[in-house]
Amino acid sequence: MVFSLSFSPDFFLGTDERDLIERSDRPLSVLQAIVSLTEQQRATIAQDVFGCEAEELSDDLILRHVMATDTCTDLTPPVEVWIDSDGFHTVLVFDA
Repeated sequence: MVFSLSFSPDFFLGTDERDLIERSDRPLSVLQAIVSLTEQQRATIAQDVFGCEAEELSDDLILRHVMATDTCTDLTPPVEVWIDSDGFHTVLVFDA
């Protein structure tokens, strides 16, 4: 079973200023999870989901795609958020 992303804006953007978001092994927002993707993950997502090179892929573009996909695997932390509509590419968002 999958669920819609019915979470607060903090779940997506975090509570810190966007310029202060750092990579983390336990991201607390979708944006932080996107920032924390490895170079290999970004390259694969760029090619598979967006049909472009990793250098052309912005964090904002991925975030907008996540919000359009509007799907997660579960509602309990860590929440597995789908990047693509097939759920092949996902990120985990942890609870503080």
